[in-house]
Amino acid sequence: MNFLKRAVFSFLYHKKNTILLFAVFFVIAALILTGFSMLEACKIEEKNMRENIGATVTIGSMLNGANLIPHEQVSTLAELDNVTGYNPYVLSMARGLQDITPYATPEQKDKFGSMDRWFRVDGTWDVAATSGFLTGTQALSQGRLFAEGETGAAVISDAVLEDSGLHLGDTVHLETTRNLYGGEDAAVTIVGTYSLSQVVSHTNAPYYNSENQVYVTPDAAMQLFGPDQLAYSVRFTIQDPERASELVEAITALHLPEEDNLQTTIDDLQYRAMKGTIASMTGMAAAMLIASCAIGGITLVMLLLIQLNSRDFELGVLLSLGESKGKIVLQLILESLFPVLLATTAAIFASPLADWAVNLLFTGSLTAPVSATAASITAMYLCGCALTLAASVVTAYKIARYQPKKALMAAG
Repeated sequence: MNFLKRAVFSFLYHKKNTILLFAVFFVIAALILTGFSMLEACKIEEKNMRENIGATVTIGSMLNGANLIPHEQVSTLAELDNVTGYNPYVLSMARGLQDITPYATPEQKDKFGSMDRWFRVDGTWDVAATSGFLTGTQALSQGRLFAEGETGAAVISDAVLEDSGLHLGDTVHLETTRNLYGGEDAAVTIVGTYSLSQVVSHTNAPYYNSENQVYVTPDAAMQLFGPDQLAYSVRFTIQDPERASELVEAITALHLPEEDNLQTTIDDLQYRAMKGTIASMTGMAAAMLIASCAIGGITLVMLLLIQLNSRDFELGVLLSLGESKGKIVLQLILESLFPVLLATTAAIFASPLADWAVNLLFTGSLTAPVSATAASITAMYLCGCALTLAASVVTAYKIARYQPKKALMAAG
């Protein structure tokens, strides 16, 4: 009888050993499969998180807005595959024409007259990120802020709106102060107004009044400022935070004017914070996987040794009949492999229950579902075979040292 047939008969004959091995490895296989599934879910979660959260890279001056960044070079950076959008920040000034009047107190009007029609102009799509809105000194009171890519829009103060007799939706005209640099007057539509959260003193010229800060979309600010120079800073939105360094390298390669005074800042704090949570989950899944494999290997070794000790007489007879030790080892490996593979298959069918428990436990930490995939199932079968082979090394070593007479004497 060849070793393959003996393995099948032995597998069926030693029912207790087979059932014990099946039951033990079923639990171990379920844990290992859950570990593989969690690792796969963490991988998907990190990928989704990178795409959904993204990051920003900002080019700004260390000299409070002294550097100007050319439009052509910003356009070059905006066309990179990882860049999903950009927001220039243009500081300028303008004079109000007849349809819009800066806010001034009666005292300021008496002192400076009606000739002071200056506004401070900030060109950006992200008004909420400007210092006034970030610190809470300014807050939206009517209408809305800008949408990215919007053109020809403005947000002004409630005081300017009231003093000028304007309404939301009105179009007003701002006069450029940079005619020599190609600047042109700009017409903008009022889409929102802001209020001030605290009373401010009005002792200087009306130009310095907090109410006379006008936010416009970048196109209008560029038109007022001149087409040759774009911005004092630009914030790029990128899809993959892990590739932020690529954009920084591209910025460096452009050799922007006065680059020694430019500072590049990566803002990926939200991604890094959430990545830490995913890293903890990945570490937990890896620890479960390693522990399960270690326990599985040790358990298999112990069970195989116990099984081997109870079969000394059988092994002694086989050796006495001239059966090779290699074939005996293969027989024992197959006997162990049958219940291990059956247990693995049963664990796969039972995996939805384990996946449900893990999803329930980590709700809020993982949005990607934990479930057995083809890759994790394949890895599970390979892991079961590897553990069986690794555990069989011990039995192979013991059989290699067997002598027929000693084996029979030990059995007797």
